[in-house]
Amino acid sequence: MKDGKVTAEYRHDLVTLTGDVDLNLSGPLINASAVLGHGKWLAGYQMAYDTAKSKLTKNNVGVGLTANEFFLHLNMNDGQIFGGSIYKKIDKQTECGFTLGWTASANTTTIGIGAKHQLDESA
Repeated sequence: MKDGKVTAEYRHDLVTLTGDVDLNLSGPLINASAVLGHGKWLAGYQMAYDTAKSKLTKNNVGVGLTANEFFLHLNMNDGQIFGGSIYKKIDKQTECGFTLGWTASANTTTIGIGAKHQLDESA
């Protein structure tokens, strides 16, 4: 059995679009994504569609903000997984981050906290 794949991509300063079609005999799988950026903001979408099952198998959205030494990211995957993260560079030696996630189908929450502090230049 032979399979094939067709891929396309478009890049511009403000937008990137990608798409591919997996040409297998059981039915093509279509993947696509788009990322838009403007100033300090970016937003993205990713999807996958299984033509054999006539079903959307991936449906993901993300939004991000970049400011002076501060980053914020929010995401939603398949309408079931929601998350967000914050990263902050406090000074030249100290950075910290926090992430929070929730999975609706399992009603579970995940939390992550991290920090980095460089004691001196040689460390």
